[in-house]
Amino acid sequence: MKPAQGARAARTRASTPPKGDSRARIIEAAREAFSTMGFDGASLRSVAKDAGVQHQLATYYFKTKEELWMAVMDELAIGFFARLSKRIRGLEGVDAATKLRLVVREFVKYSAENPQLHRLMTLEGRRESERLVWLIRRHVSRFFAISTKLIREAQALGAVRPGDPGQLHYCAIGIATAAFSLAPEYKLVTGNNPFTRSHIEQIADLVCDFLFVRSGKVVSEAI
Repeated sequence: MKPAQGARAARTRASTPPKGDSRARIIEAAREAFSTMGFDGASLRSVAKDAGVQHQLATYYFKTKEELWMAVMDELAIGFFARLSKRIRGLEGVDAATKLRLVVREFVKYSAENPQLHRLMTLEGRRESERLVWLIRRHVSRFFAISTKLIREAQALGAVRPGDPGQLHYCAIGIATAAFSLAPEYKLVTGNNPFTRSHIEQIADLVCDFLFVRSGKVVSEAI
């Protein structure tokens, strides 16, 4: 092999990602690390160790801890929006109250499957930061817009309780996510496992009971 060919081959090897599911394992480990220790408490080195990969491989995929954190948040948010879009696809012409109930139930299910999401949101929401601004602009504002629009439209139908849509949105999120994000405490205090199918459905019902006035419950029976 000529020197030039050898150099090109070396560059190709250096720019080709290693095979396997290493990147997915790194993100999975990072989800747990960031949601339990926070951004400041986690490190690329500790995440790599938890993922069972070399530190150099973690930095191959993610140059900085912030880049890894963004990848974690993107994966969680994009996964939810993909589920939500699939759930409400084809509901053109369906009333806002029914759409809102579907959004609530999908959000509760996703929160149960991904309890790290609200833990991460709670940690980041405690203080203003560049990460929080990025998160709001990239993902939070989108869900807030979808939710509050449906709340306003359902209020106009008389199906949702009166009140500021933004306030109702955040109160509903609290009901929807508390049992999952605080699962260890919740289990010890109540003796209930929030991750059972029946419990998830009960929490979704609680959110709907909070948002919807009694006359709106007729819609719930049809879902």
